[in-house]
Amino acid sequence: MTLYRQLLLSTFIILLCLCSVLWLGEVKRTRDYLAQQIESQTQESANFLGLALSSVQGQHEKAIMETMIDALFDSGTYQFIELRDINGQVLVARRQDGQQLPVPPWFSMQIDLPLPEAEAKVMHGWVQTGSIHIASRLDRAYLNLWQSARKTALWCGLTWFIFIFFGGLVLRSILQPLKRIEEQAIALMGRRFDLQQQIPRTRELRRVVEAMNTMTTRIGQIFNEHAAVAEKLKEQVYLDPLTGLGNRRYLQAQIEARLADTANQITGTFVLLQVQGLKALNDQHGYEQGDLILQDVATHLQVGCRRFSDAVLARLGGGDMALFLPGVDILGVQEFWEEVFPPEYRPVHQPPNSSPKTGSLAAGGVCFEEQAPTLSNLLAAADMALTQARNHGEGALEILSLNGEVECALQGRMHYKQTILDLIAEKNIIFYAQPTVQKGNIEQPLGHEVYARVVDSEGKHHSLAMYIAMAEQFGLAADLEQMIVEQLLSPSVCPLLPKRLALNISASSLADPGFFKWLDKTLGRCGQEGVYFDIEFPEPQLHIGGERVREFADAMREAGHGIGIDHFGQGLADFSYLQWLAPDYVKIDRAIADELLRKEKDVRFFIESLCSVAHSLGVQVVIKNVETKEQLEILAALNIDAMQGNALQPPVVLAG
Repeated sequence: MTLYRQLLLSTFIILLCLCSVLWLGEVKRTRDYLAQQIESQTQESANFLGLALSSVQGQHEKAIMETMIDALFDSGTYQFIELRDINGQVLVARRQDGQQLPVPPWFSMQIDLPLPEAEAKVMHGWVQTGSIHIASRLDRAYLNLWQSARKTALWCGLTWFIFIFFGGLVLRSILQPLKRIEEQAIALMGRRFDLQQQIPRTRELRRVVEAMNTMTTRIGQIFNEHAAVAEKLKEQVYLDPLTGLGNRRYLQAQIEARLADTANQITGTFVLLQVQGLKALNDQHGYEQGDLILQDVATHLQVGCRRFSDAVLARLGGGDMALFLPGVDILGVQEFWEEVFPPEYRPVHQPPNSSPKTGSLAAGGVCFEEQAPTLSNLLAAADMALTQARNHGEGALEILSLNGEVECALQGRMHYKQTILDLIAEKNIIFYAQPTVQKGNIEQPLGHEVYARVVDSEGKHHSLAMYIAMAEQFGLAADLEQMIVEQLLSPSVCPLLPKRLALNISASSLADPGFFKWLDKTLGRCGQEGVYFDIEFPEPQLHIGGERVREFADAMREAGHGIGIDHFGQGLADFSYLQWLAPDYVKIDRAIADELLRKEKDVRFFIESLCSVAHSLGVQVVIKNVETKEQLEILAALNIDAMQGNALQPPVVLAG
C-alpha cells in the first residue's frame, strides 16, 4: 500500500472514529434531554390533574373526574391514567398502547428510554381522598430521537466526506515530491540518471530531493567516467581514428574468433576495397582532401552494412578497407556494391584536375562455403581478386570462390532460400543447453543458454548462425525465429527446459510487427505459467531498431523475463544503450576474450574497463566461449561475475 493510501486510510479511520463519538455523544445528550423533559411533563400533568380533581369533591364528583381525566388522556401523550382511592382501589382508569412508528427496533433497544411515571395526591381540604397515577407514552419520543440521530449522522457523514475529499487533495499535493522521489529512485534502478527540477518547500522533503539529485549526479558521473575510459581504450585498441571503422587488429580478432568457433559453421564473403591513387591525391590536393574521401567511403559502407546484423568493417591502412559479411553470397555482395556505390559514385567525388584513376574505387573479394578458411587464406584470395578488379577499370568488383566454382555459387542463392523455407516447414532442429556459472562457484548454474542446431539428412547437427544470416537477406528471419520459439515451447521440449533459459532474438526480426506481437503474447503467457527467459540481443544489432528493442524489453520485464546483451564490445558502438535498455547482464564478445590468451595488457585493461562500465549500472558481466584452462586462470583475476564455455561444461542435448 502506498504512503498516500496509508495516510488517507489513517485519516479516514480517525475522522470516522471522531464522527462516531460525536454522533453517539449527541444521541446520548438528546436522549437524556428527552427523558428529563418527558419525566418533568408527566409530573406536571399529574400535579395539575390532582389539583383539578381536588376541587370537584361532591355528589357528582366521579362523572366530573372522568370528564377531566378523559380530556387530558385524549391528548394522546399518555400511556395510562388511573384514579385510585385512599385504599389503592382503581376508581377510573384509561389505557392505550403505543402506535407503531417508523423507528428501527435495534435503535429502540439500544436507546431504552425509562418509562416516565408520576403520582399526585387528590385532597379534600386537608384530608387525602385518593391519588392520580400517570405514565407518558414513549413512541413519539423514540421517533423524535431517531429523526434527530439521522440528521446528526447525515451532517457528520457530510462533514467526514468533505474533510476526506479536500484532505486527500491536500495530502496528495503535500506528498507529490515523494512521488517524484520514488520515480527518480526507480529511474536510478533502471540506470537512468534523472534529476528533479522542482524542489519542494518543506525542509525535510527539500533535503531528501537535494540528496537524491546529488547522489544521482555522482552515479551518473561515475558511469560517464568509466564509459569515457572504456571508449578511449576501445578507440586505442580497436578503432581507426580517421574513419571510425575498426582497425586491422579489430578485423583480425573478429574474423579469427568466428573462424575458430568450430561449433558454428560459418559461410560468407570477405572483401577488400581500395581507394586508388590516394597518394597522388594527397600530393596534389593535400591530406585533408584524401581524408575527406576516406571518411565518405567509410560512411557509405557503415550505412550499407546496417542491414547485415553481423558485418565486420575495418580500415587496414591508407586507402585499403576490408568487409566481412557472414552468410552473404556472391550475389548478395554484388547487390550490396551496386546499392552502396552506384556507378555515378565510384569516382568518389574526384577533385578538379585529378587523373581519372585518382580516388576511384576497386573491390575484390572471396566467397567461401564448405571449405573452412583461415584469415591468411581470405586475405590472399581477396588480394588476388582486388588485383583483377583494378585491371578491369574504375568501380570494378571481382569476387572469387575458394571452391573455384563461381557459377555454382551464383546458382546456389535460390538453393539457400529453398533450404531455409524447407527448414521452417520441416522443423528439423534440435536444442542444446549450456549453463552459465558464477565465478568462484561453478557447481551452481545461474542459468542456461539454449542453442538450436539444424539436423541434416545424415543426422549431423549444424549451427543455425549461417541460416539466420541468410534468412535476414531473404526476409525470412522472423519466420525462422518464430518456428524456433514454437519448437522450444512444444510439449516435447518445454518440460525439459531449465528454470531460467537465455534465448537470442535478432533485432531485425522485431522490426516485423506481426512477429513482435506474436512473440510478446507468447512469452507473456510463458511468464504467467512460470517459464522465464533471458532475452539476449546481439550488440551490433541494436542500431537496427533501438526503440523497438526497448519497447520489447519493457514488455518482457513486466512478464518477469530478463534482458541480456550478447557480443558486448563487438559493435564498436558507444555504451549509452546500457542506460536506455538497462540489461540485466552483458556477455563479452568472444573476439575480445580470445585476445586474453595473447596476454596483451591493453586488452586486459579494456575488459576491466568494460566490467567497470557495466558494474556502475548494476549490470552483471559474463565471459562466454571459455574453452581452455588457461583462459580460466586469466579470468579468475578479472572482475567478472559469471562464465560460460566448454572448459566449464559443454552444451547438452535437450530434445528436438
